[in-house]
Amino acid sequence: MTTNAKSDKRSSKILRGKEALIEWSQQQTVGYKNVHVCNMTTSWRNGLAFCAIIHRFKPDFIDFNSLSKEDIIQNNELAFRIAEEQLGIPALLDPQDLICMEVPDELSIMTYVSTLYYHLSNLSNSEDKTETGSKKEKPRRYLFDILADEEYKRRYKIKQGEINEDDNFA
Repeated sequence: MTTNAKSDKRSSKILRGKEALIEWSQQQTVGYKNVHVCNMTTSWRNGLAFCAIIHRFKPDFIDFNSLSKEDIIQNNELAFRIAEEQLGIPALLDPQDLICMEVPDELSIMTYVSTLYYHLSNLSNSEDKTETGSKKEKPRRYLFDILADEEYKRRYKIKQGEINEDDNFA
């Protein structure tokens, strides 16, 4: 496989990942006033999409109807604070960055949204298991722990096609 073919293969995986995050975000925010997720940049700038996703999973944490699309900093501060304090999701974004940039950084938004997806999907699955009485406590893993995990890195590189499953990972 040529270098360009490898590069194209990784690009298409990233694109599919981004499209999957957008689709998941659209599903979670459908019906929320002033929330229109169509990308991983400007759709998130006013903070309402973050708040809507949290509200979808934990409606008691945010009074979504009291939010205004003009309150960019307050919306983002609320979403990041609630996610960190109530859900254990690290605040990987700064509300000031979202207001200072006309177009927020796509990779930063994707990283945060994928963290929301991971935590909230696990939260949803845990609650489903609780109802049937078969919930097993699993320690929470934070982004930094995951990134430092060598086995995680190995699995990620295999998925990205950078190494074969039989290769030693260094």
